[in-house]
Amino acid sequence: MIRMTLALFLYLTYLPAATAANQLKPTPFSVHNMHFAGGLAYNSVSSYKKISDDAIGHQFSLGYDLGIRFDQLHLLVEAGYLNAGEFSDHVAGLRRKERIRGPWASALLSYPANHYLDVLVRLGFDGGDDRGVLFGGGVGYWPQKNLGIRG
Repeated sequence: MIRMTLALFLYLTYLPAATAANQLKPTPFSVHNMHFAGGLAYNSVSSYKKISDDAIGHQFSLGYDLGIRFDQLHLLVEAGYLNAGEFSDHVAGLRRKERIRGPWASALLSYPANHYLDVLVRLGFDGGDDRGVLFGGGVGYWPQKNLGIRG
């Protein structure tokens, strides 16, 4: 199956300012290291149960900055729920619908390119209808300390 997603997420975060570089020991648990996100996504699916369609979906997630640093890379964990939307196709004159949704979890490496931009890479597991390895990359834009947009 090939699924491509273009997503923008609004992140509300309580992440602390900066911690020391090269810190490999996690910091004690703190609510200030958590972030919450929600977003909309445009999904395009091909070759999934012979369905080829586009749909608009949504997702919500909760993340935690472990406080582990590899030079300038920040290690975070995130878990969430994705509803990719409803896909439909016409097979032998019949209209058929399929939904892709479920929980997911991933580790995330974030590299602060500058004060406003982060480069992101993630690897994890999708436990929903579309089970398997989850991977991707993107950019985060932080117009304010506690408000960010990812795409």
